[in-house]
Amino acid sequence: MDLSFLYSGSCVDWDVRSLLLFLVVFILTLDYVKNRRPVSFPPGPWAFLIVGNIFTVDHSRTHESMTQLSERYGDVYSLRMGQKWMVVLNRFEVLKEALVTQGDGFADRPDLPLVDDVAHGQGDRM
Repeated sequence: MDLSFLYSGSCVDWDVRSLLLFLVVFILTLDYVKNRRPVSFPPGPWAFLIVGNIFTVDHSRTHESMTQLSERYGDVYSLRMGQKWMVVLNRFEVLKEALVTQGDGFADRPDLPLVDDVAHGQGDRM
């Protein structure tokens, strides 16, 4: 009788482990398929699943780490922060061409909550 109890208990444990393993693999696969780099985006560093490039950028010296990334990927590259893909423009000439020469294409950029928190509501777009 004790053996049947142990056997049935191990089956339940195995089913729970199988379910958890399936859920982890499913979530990682879903994240990979859902958050692939869009075809039209510029190249950039490889992004971790779920968190993106959060660990690629040193947040204590963000401008220096972005400049180092531009040396490797060029003045226009992409990063994934969490679930959002971003295009980084690095140099005044590139930024001026994007915002002045091709301003219509950048007119409807989405609001980012992180930027709102950092800017404290100043510099809002009309």
